[in-house]
Amino acid sequence: MTRATVRPIDAPSARVRLIFSPDLCTAERRAVLGATRAFAKFNVSFDHVRGQKSLVEEETPRLGTACARIRRTRRGEEINAMVVSTRAFCHEITAPFSGEDPWAGVYSRSSLGMGVTPHEIVSGFNPYPGIVRTGEAGVVSTRPCISLPFTQKLAGIQAVVTHYLGRLLGNGGDCKDCLMAAWAVHGHFIKEVAESGLGICAKCQDEIRGWIRSQGGGRA
Repeated sequence: MTRATVRPIDAPSARVRLIFSPDLCTAERRAVLGATRAFAKFNVSFDHVRGQKSLVEEETPRLGTACARIRRTRRGEEINAMVVSTRAFCHEITAPFSGEDPWAGVYSRSSLGMGVTPHEIVSGFNPYPGIVRTGEAGVVSTRPCISLPFTQKLAGIQAVVTHYLGRLLGNGGDCKDCLMAAWAVHGHFIKEVAESGLGICAKCQDEIRGWIRSQGGGRA
């Protein structure tokens, strides 16, 4: 008798594409990639590409590999337009991330997406460290960390990106005790969090893990 082969059940997973502003320095990009390590335990994989100005020009660019990867990302072209901008993002640009159903028609995109920019994000005249739609896409600014000493700046960037990646991956951002708390990525608290090395608590880890599981293994 031939024994039946039992196929192992793959652990739930997710894949996230990072789109970097072209003017992020190497150290800042490394700090962002450092934030991704916090999600290895959730079986989340990451890849990254630099934003390209050609994608926001009127003429249709030659579709290279990097352009194709941006376009396949959920809200990829919109994220690209934000990260290559050289000015603060106005309310009209960030509004699509806060409307009732601004994400219609993007659900067939292949990956979750997160943009990272050194430029300020402003909505309704208020600066934000980031904006995100859980399960779809978001953009994070390194600007709130700019006044910190270099080492703290990089730690602050890593903390802010970790927070918004957690939000992207199903966390509600309403924790009181860990990096997923809303206060952790605002104003002078960024310095405090960068110095303390505050992480993601067990409760928030369970929330992220549960969300990924609910997606049927993530969106590949």
